[in-house]
Amino acid sequence: MKEKTPSTCVIDLEKARSRRQVTRALENILGKTSNGTRKCTAIRVHYMDGTSEVKVIGGKPEEQAEALAKLEAEEAKRKALMEE
Repeated sequence: MKEKTPSTCVIDLEKARSRRQVTRALENILGKTSNGTRKCTAIRVHYMDGTSEVKVIGGKPEEQAEALAKLEAEEAKRKALMEE
């Protein structure tokens, strides 16, 4: 079954209406990884102190590398758009 949601998704805590909304979105991602709809997920977690780290969930090492590459490409694309 082909995944209907995009492979990359940005959840902006500043724009989110509530923490519950963010929690639901993360639960949705984890659920798809758990039930096999999505093999692997890479997310960047931004902390209040300005630092961030990438978390990769599920998949084989090759799939993790691919998910990370997709995340980094999407981040670079968004950064370029913001700089225009």
